[in-house]
Amino acid sequence: MQFKGPLLVVKDINLATSRLDLRVLVAAEQVLAYYQRNQEFLAPWEAVKEEEFFTLTYQQDQLQNELHSMREGRLFKVWLFFNEGQEIIG
Repeated sequence: MQFKGPLLVVKDINLATSRLDLRVLVAAEQVLAYYQRNQEFLAPWEAVKEEEFFTLTYQQDQLQNELHSMREGRLFKVWLFFNEGQEIIG
C-alpha cells in the first residue's frame, strides 16, 4: 500500500509533561544557539563538526530537510524545553 501526500503534519506538534515540552522546531536561531552553547559539552559524543555547521544558513537548511523528512514519515525529531521556556535544553 502506498500513501499519497504527507503522512504527518509537523506544524504545531508539542508534547508536554508537567515540567518539559518536546517540540518540532522551525526556528533555526534556537537550534544554532543550542549548538553554539553546548559545542564543548557535546564534543565527546558527536562527530567533529565543520565550521559551516555553526552558521544560521546551515541550520536553516538542516531544519528544512528535517521537516521534509518528517512530512514523508521518515523522521520524527523534537527538541527538549522546560515548560514555557524558549531555550533548547536537549
